[in-house]
Amino acid sequence: MTSPASTCANLDCDQEPTNRLQYQAPDGEHVYHLCDLHTDRAHDWLADRPSLAVTAFSERLATVVQPALF
Repeated sequence: MTSPASTCANLDCDQEPTNRLQYQAPDGEHVYHLCDLHTDRAHDWLADRPSLAVTAFSERLATVVQPALF
């Protein structure tokens, strides 16, 4: 399982991760924290693998809201 990082998990990406993608495979559960673009690409990749796609779900990571200073 991957842990949240400041860059897109396991990919050459400088974007902040905005989504968590999770699926079950024969070798275990996979969890990735991805930017929007890589989440879309992962969904396309999973669509070509129906046995994995049926176990997959993604969720939007909560954004940190900075309080306004007055």
